Parts: sequence; C-alpha cells; structure tokens
Amino acid sequence: MVTESDVQKLLRSSKWLSKGVKQKNLTRHLRSAVKGEDRILASRAIYVAARIKTKACVEIVKEAAFGRITNLRIAAATVADELPRKDAVEVLSRLLKSRNSSIRKKALESAAKLMSQDLLLQLKAIARNDPEFKLKRMAKAMVSELSELE
Repeated sequence: MVTESDVQKLLRSSKWLSKGVKQKNLTRHLRSAVKGEDRILASRAIYVAARIKTKACVEIVKEAAFGRITNLRIAAATVADELPRKDAVEVLSRLLKSRNSSIRKKALESAAKLMSQDLLLQLKAIARNDPEFKLKRMAKAMVSELSELE
C-alpha cells in the first residue's frame, strides 16, 4: 500500500514518472497533496494528475483550475493541454477569463499547444481587449494560426 508519505517523496523527486506508481490510492494522496499547505508539492501533484489522465485525476486538475488559489490555478493552466481535449477546453476556457494576467498567460501558452478551434472566440476577444500587450500579441498570433488551419 502506498502511503501519503510515499507520494510526497515521489512528488518531491524529479524522477516520479520513471517509478511507475500504479497504486489505487494514489489519486487520494494526490488530492490530499493539492489541498495541503505545501504549494510546491500541490503544484507537482497537479502535474502528476494531468499526466495520469484518469477521470479522478482530471477532476483534481479541474478543482485546482476552478479554485481560488492562484498558484494552483497557474499550475492547472500550465498542464491543461495534457488533459483529454474536452476537459482541456473546459479548463482553458475558464482560465482564459481570469482577472490574473499570470493565469491568463499560462492558459494562453497551454491553448497554443492545444490549438483548439473551440477556444477561437475567446482568443479573438483576448487579442482585441486584453489589458496586457504581450497577451494580446500572443492571442493574435494564435488566432492567425488557427485561421490558417480552417
């Protein structure tokens, strides 16, 4: 049986992927890490959950993305493109509307990897209206690229 301490050790390691952890209670411990006080550990847990891609792990990323803690929302934005497409679009659609420019920036970076037509209207709005010039420029480039794909 994997303990929470084992998961914390694993997440603190940079080699967590190579360890091949497949225990059933890993999801419970990832969720616990995300809700814990250690923001670095929580961010790593979000990173792991996005790559596992089970329904429960996708929910962990969504909870972080839709929560109130900025660091966790940034972590979720960073890995959103790793989620199944429908879930990635849902998460990014919400994070692209954030008032926090750091969250919007990470969401734009993930959206650029995803290149989904489902986000085109939001990207156009950011390209026109975002108060941050860099984000406008990023969104304009993405809109241009997506328009070429049509």
